[in-house]
Amino acid sequence: MISACLAFFHAGSANASWLAKVMGAAEQPAPRAAGRVGASSLETATLHLRSLPANSDGSVALAAQATQEGHWRFVNRAGETFTAGTPDELKRAAAVLLPEAKADAKLSLYVTQDTVFQNRAALKDLPKGTELNLVVGSESYRVLRRSDGATERLFAEIRPALLVELADRAPFEEAVWQLARPLEKTSVRVLALEPGGPPRLAATPRNDPATKRALVDAIDPASLPAALGAVRGQTVLVTGRVDGRLLYVQPSSGAERSILLPELPQ
Repeated sequence: MISACLAFFHAGSANASWLAKVMGAAEQPAPRAAGRVGASSLETATLHLRSLPANSDGSVALAAQATQEGHWRFVNRAGETFTAGTPDELKRAAAVLLPEAKADAKLSLYVTQDTVFQNRAALKDLPKGTELNLVVGSESYRVLRRSDGATERLFAEIRPALLVELADRAPFEEAVWQLARPLEKTSVRVLALEPGGPPRLAATPRNDPATKRALVDAIDPASLPAALGAVRGQTVLVTGRVDGRLLYVQPSSGAERSILLPELPQ
């Protein structure tokens, strides 16, 4: 099976060593195994909460889930639950389940995927300053909020400076699964899509003799779908931007070219 990964870089960073950054990221240890990505019930969030060490900064944590009925359900490490249906009850949740905590302690919630993807409107009712973490299997990711005009966008911080937007569940789960996979640097291919380039790729990567890192292979964009058939079991990195069903690439000279994504082997 071909493992294809699309890497995106701003044009202004061309003089930076983007290839080194890509390969460095590939060599980072993967997060803990996330298990089944879709497993994110309140019970799963509670189990994850119990696996975490106590916060050393004085903050407190609960597992939480927003329901379709507009209620919030909270669980502490001991398994005790509290259901809040009003703003006043939301403010009392931490005090009820964590009576030993200081009144001004920062609250961290480990929430389910349904909370973010199906019942997002409920987030606005949480006490100000509440930190959110999205539970995905046995892992969790800090949730960052970004304002886009009148719209608030949410992102999961997979790694420092690596964010995945929480817009639709399926693309998010696919991104997390791909990013959690360990990459062997000897199986990574880096392609430069250049019109007039070679129509085929060698079956195995070309590596630098000293660093063992992949060298850049040039290929004609029109030949990419057929050429990928020769790189089974490898991770292919290209630079470009995705717009709908098209992948746009910018050659070193000339106009931007497009490739139909459905034509690329999966």
